[in-house]
Amino acid sequence: MLCALIARYHTKALPDGSRHRRFASLDRAGRDRVEWLAGMLRVADGLDCTHAGAVEGVACDVGDKEITIRLKTQRDCKVEIQGARKKEDLLSQKTGKRIDYRCSSHSR
Repeated sequence: MLCALIARYHTKALPDGSRHRRFASLDRAGRDRVEWLAGMLRVADGLDCTHAGAVEGVACDVGDKEITIRLKTQRDCKVEIQGARKKEDLLSQKTGKRIDYRCSSHSR
């Protein structure tokens, strides 16, 4: 059931125990797991919003107040960053941190 809930929340409404019976039926650890993984998946899904494979690699630095997500790309990735920003709400809420994206192009 955890996988189904994570998949549900990666595109649809945020987890809400008062409206979603299956999410509410999980224990605290299960709800936390769903929120963390769905939050990460939402950002990853946003980074692939164009389905063009623009983001080739990702590295994260976690600070006290901010998570920096460094993207390895072959081209400009402004659209992908916009896609991730639209979906970062759950991860930002869960971590209590601001999320910053850095795009670093490289040539082959």
